[in-house]
Amino acid sequence: MILLSGGPDFGNDEFISLLVKNFTLERPRQRVLIPSWNLSLVLSALKNHPFEPAEKVEIKFLSYKCCFLLALASGRRRSEIHAFSTADYCLRFNRDKSSVTLLTDPAFLAKNQIPGRGSEPIVIPALPVDSSSKVLCPIRVLLLYLQRTQSLRTSSNSRLFIPINKGKQDLSVKTISSWICKTIQLAYSFSNEELLNSMHIKAHDVRAISTSWALFNNASLEEVLSAGFWRTENSFISHYLQSLATQAQSLYSLGPLVSAQRVVFPPASSGSGDSALC
Repeated sequence: MILLSGGPDFGNDEFISLLVKNFTLERPRQRVLIPSWNLSLVLSALKNHPFEPAEKVEIKFLSYKCCFLLALASGRRRSEIHAFSTADYCLRFNRDKSSVTLLTDPAFLAKNQIPGRGSEPIVIPALPVDSSSKVLCPIRVLLLYLQRTQSLRTSSNSRLFIPINKGKQDLSVKTISSWICKTIQLAYSFSNEELLNSMHIKAHDVRAISTSWALFNNASLEEVLSAGFWRTENSFISHYLQSLATQAQSLYSLGPLVSAQRVVFPPASSGSGDSALC
């Protein structure tokens, strides 16, 4: 609504409203469907130094890796990742560690969550133990993160992710975004720093790629909407759906990956890779 102090309300002017509408129709918003960065490049970097061996690397890099893999594996918003809790009722591993069920802190209300209703459980599966990409298993990395940060935790803070810097009691949603973006930036700094300087990296790109990769690998639209906690398909299709055809083969070459709460396996033969993108 256009409103001038002490002047007329232009939002109620029929001519002005039609004029603005015509501008929108003549020059509709264009959305880039191809991601600005390559997921397989980032995941390949996560298999090596400074992110591995996860048992020994700096807590900073383990935090980055765990945060990134959980973002990819869950398909959830940064605010929800920030609200993951270590309370017994919010963090439950299957007995054989084949999956983990995560809930956000009860005090947290997701963007489209109905007040009075609990958060939806997020079930993240593990990669097969004999997988060639087992160092990218979110369950493995989460277990190591919990183990290595146990002595750093306080009874007053039950959030899953804790500050890297000493003296801080809590971290913000912006920190979660920063960790995700820094993971991508670090990966590119090892291989293509020139391209990194020209990219515009956003944390919610991971959410878009995660859910799109699941959809292009035979997940139903209903499963994708449930994983991303969208109530209708409009938000996903209008703002998050990505084309990953150019990245498919490099992603398949990494082996099975966890994306949007499901394990995505490469096609039986490389020749069938395109069928998943139709």
